[in-house]
Amino acid sequence: MLTDNAFPSAVSLTPPSMPKGGGALTGMGESLGQAGPTGLASMALPLPISAGRGFSPSLSLGYSSGGGNSEFGLGWACGTMRISRRTSHGVPQYNGSDEFLGPEGEVLVKTLSTDDEPNPTTCSAYGDITFSQTYSVTRYQPRTEGSFYRLEYWFGDTNDDDFWLLHTTVYSYEPETQWLVTVTAQRTDNTVLQALGYGYDNTGNVLSVSDGTVASRYWRNQATDGVRMFSYDALYQLVNATGRENATNTVMPYASLPAMAQPDSSQYVNYTRTYLYDDSGNLQTLTHTGAGNFTRKMTTETTSSRSVQQNDGGAQSPDDVAGWFDSNGNLRQLQAGSPPSGSLTAQQDALEWGGSDNLQSVTLLSRSSTDMSQNDREVYQYSGSSRVRKQTRTLVNGGSGLWAVDEVRYLAGMELRRSWQETVSGSSVTPGAVTEELHVVTGQAGRAGIRVLHWETGMPDDIPANDQVRWSVDDNIGSLSLELDVEGQVISREEYYPFGGTAVWSARSEVEADYKVVRYSGKERDGTGLYYYGHRYYAPWLCRWVSADPASEVDGLNLFRMVRNNPVSFSDYRGMLKTGEDARREVAKNFIVEAHMAPIETVSENNSVILSFREAGKYTIEALQRDAAAKGHNILEKTIKPSSLSSAYGERANEMEEKAKSAGLIGMVGHWVDIGNGTKEIKGIWVHDTLTHEDTVFKLSMDNAESLKSFKMQVRLGNIVPFTGDYDMHDMRGMKDENNQSEFIKPESYAEKAIAHAINEGVAAVDPVRHLDQEHEHMHVVRHGPQQNFLGYREEYETEEAIKDKGSLAVVANPGPFPIAIVNKTDWTIVENLEEWGTYFRDLNIVQPPHWSTLPQSYHSQMNKNIGVVETRTGMVSSPAFARRLKK
Repeated sequence: MLTDNAFPSAVSLTPPSMPKGGGALTGMGESLGQAGPTGLASMALPLPISAGRGFSPSLSLGYSSGGGNSEFGLGWACGTMRISRRTSHGVPQYNGSDEFLGPEGEVLVKTLSTDDEPNPTTCSAYGDITFSQTYSVTRYQPRTEGSFYRLEYWFGDTNDDDFWLLHTTVYSYEPETQWLVTVTAQRTDNTVLQALGYGYDNTGNVLSVSDGTVASRYWRNQATDGVRMFSYDALYQLVNATGRENATNTVMPYASLPAMAQPDSSQYVNYTRTYLYDDSGNLQTLTHTGAGNFTRKMTTETTSSRSVQQNDGGAQSPDDVAGWFDSNGNLRQLQAGSPPSGSLTAQQDALEWGGSDNLQSVTLLSRSSTDMSQNDREVYQYSGSSRVRKQTRTLVNGGSGLWAVDEVRYLAGMELRRSWQETVSGSSVTPGAVTEELHVVTGQAGRAGIRVLHWETGMPDDIPANDQVRWSVDDNIGSLSLELDVEGQVISREEYYPFGGTAVWSARSEVEADYKVVRYSGKERDGTGLYYYGHRYYAPWLCRWVSADPASEVDGLNLFRMVRNNPVSFSDYRGMLKTGEDARREVAKNFIVEAHMAPIETVSENNSVILSFREAGKYTIEALQRDAAAKGHNILEKTIKPSSLSSAYGERANEMEEKAKSAGLIGMVGHWVDIGNGTKEIKGIWVHDTLTHEDTVFKLSMDNAESLKSFKMQVRLGNIVPFTGDYDMHDMRGMKDENNQSEFIKPESYAEKAIAHAINEGVAAVDPVRHLDQEHEHMHVVRHGPQQNFLGYREEYETEEAIKDKGSLAVVANPGPFPIAIVNKTDWTIVENLEEWGTYFRDLNIVQPPHWSTLPQSYHSQMNKNIGVVETRTGMVSSPAFARRLKK
């Protein structure tokens, strides 16, 4: 019961002390914040208000030296979507000479046709609104692509009738903690499609998720709304969740989706899920109350964290669990029943694992215990750590041996999907005609995902048009909640149970719904019901992984637990993301000398930048620890290490490696000379001559003991300093500022040079041999700008060379090679591939540099002609603008 004491008797407000004469920047103990590398600074005048429900949102006025006064706002974020005019002297001309600035201050340019000309259209209506005149509509885009807004300028018969339409998804963050508090998606007609709001406890656990677009619905004496609530135990494990679900969600096979509802359906009921864990974090009981009531029990082995679902009779004992797994901790069968025995194909839902612990196939329907080719199955193929092919085989007619085959081939930025039938007789396979061929272009636009569906053959009749564009709107952990078409109309809506599984599922048509494959946590859902995360497969009905963590104990002793049993607040994008102490150890071994890590962390924190580095390799790190110089871009030859010696010397590699180790050459930069037949030998070592202050080659022979002895003597005397690699900076990215902006640090800019200088200065303070002065530049660990700026630097400052070469090296212009080490303040993360790289920044709501867009160039003409790269010749690329220049 509420009493009067539950409310404050009065709200007191302390008047702020506003700036006094002369425009002094003073507040209530506040001062203008320290300027970062951009030279901008800001301050805020907080206005105290009463706290509510344990939260104390800020009410404040803000000032930025770059943006002036803020709007007056209550809450965690306040921003106004607006387009402004850009003028050189502060006075707009209101004619064609004015430039426009986008919502984030970016310069806007007109979208061009394939002929490089503006291509306005005419419209007299938008949505359900019919105008009294015809407008000329010009689409704009940022000069440097950022948030991928859809921006349209509608110009009427008179200047007084013009207006802008903006279509965007807005992500708002709490300023102090950077916790995501809202995700709002709306059309340009101001129709709000999604308005997720997040509430947290003091440690960052999500307590509530509400969708302001979901109205209260009534079905069979139950009222449902868009609010989900969560509670946790003392270890921050999720123990209770409430929300809504389709009324048809009865107990179903784990690989099935619930029956699809219509978008305007009222047939929803409330659900409650409770979770009980053992002391090791293994789920023991999941109880569901809702459209269909059930309790799912698990049985755990006493000597490990291996668990299986208890069968209906409750006869599984902890001693039985071992039979469900192979010796590497890989689950052998998905569904509860008798433990697998004999051939894996003898059981329905059997999992077959390869030598690298990659899942090879899943038996969907077993017909033979000895011949897998007789069984319906899903088969997977990998390259490195990524899945490149998936094939689903279903027997149509056993008498004739007719099979239906669905196949997906995964390429960078594209999926090739084909369906056909084939007749199998013994070892003979007779393929039939392709019934459907679908090419799916995939990419990211900020946090939003884009999929463009292009049918070569077999487009379904109910698809509105070929080249269907699908925008996806996600939530805090990357799960796809909305799919929108190119006009912002809702294709499908989906809500998920905490550990995965679909709670709410509606779409405007069943045919379009069939082509949604990316779901929970932003991952593809296979026909088995499993989600592929890159390093592992996840079973949402079991609330755990189906194999042990390949990174061992980096996330605790329980190798099967999903995100520490807190799936509402956290996500694992690859099934193995190296962070924390494990990442720090890897960085110190292969990326950065351990003593240099703290100064780099300080630079990241003090300058509000996220820094990343390519892998130097342990031999370079060891050489830097031995006080080797760090090469600049004037030295392009390779370091001496076992792999390069093996490539050059073949059978003599072991002998040469021993000589190199004895002479202290491992990790140094060799001078490799071609001796014919495609082979090279070391004829010298790159060094810095301390007497002439020049970078030169000290000539020697690996087969001449005297020359090796002379080299060691000159090093000992200090006359030469041999070179190794430097810290190869991959990226510099500004963190989000108070206006939710992230700065692109440009080539040769003051910010780029200041950050590199700050790193070298910090390293010099802890490593005395790495003097900061210009005379010792060869000892600086950072010798050049980040790789992200290579293409821009080359095309702006080495223009003639780029024209002569018809582009720039693709291997340097693109992100990678991986792995990459990222430092954000004091936190280090290792990302293993392009997907992890993009996901890391997407989670921070920070977009990629324009030329590192993951959208393939074939789609850029529909989005923005100035993003991505163009292949100009084999191994060479350029920016789209420079490619057009080369053509001329």
